[in-house]
Amino acid sequence: RDLTAAFKAEQKQRALEVTGLREEISGLKEELSKLSNKHQATLFRLQEDFDILKSQKTRAVEDLRSALKSSVDQLNRIIHDEIRDRQHEGSLMKARVANEKSDREADVDQLRNELENHKQEFN
Repeated sequence: RDLTAAFKAEQKQRALEVTGLREEISGLKEELSKLSNKHQATLFRLQEDFDILKSQKTRAVEDLRSALKSSVDQLNRIIHDEIRDRQHEGSLMKARVANEKSDREADVDQLRNELENHKQEFN
């Protein structure tokens, strides 16, 4: 009888321990689930933040690319305008020099003619 009573007491003790362990496991599962949900929410927020950051950086790169293209186009226009202006100035300068040369040659010819006329008058 004592043995049976001791056995029954041992069974009760073990049953209480099993119940306690099951409750502990249940609590740990619940805590794990909460942590898992919390981590998933954090990961989701991080992914959203990353996507937003990626989008902003992509937009910034595109804006920079566009600004660079615009600047290069503007610089090309300025360079072509300068080339055209210098070519035009060169053409004008050549025309002025040619006119000046022609005028001087005409002056020289006139002076020669006048000199010849004076020589002939004195001879």
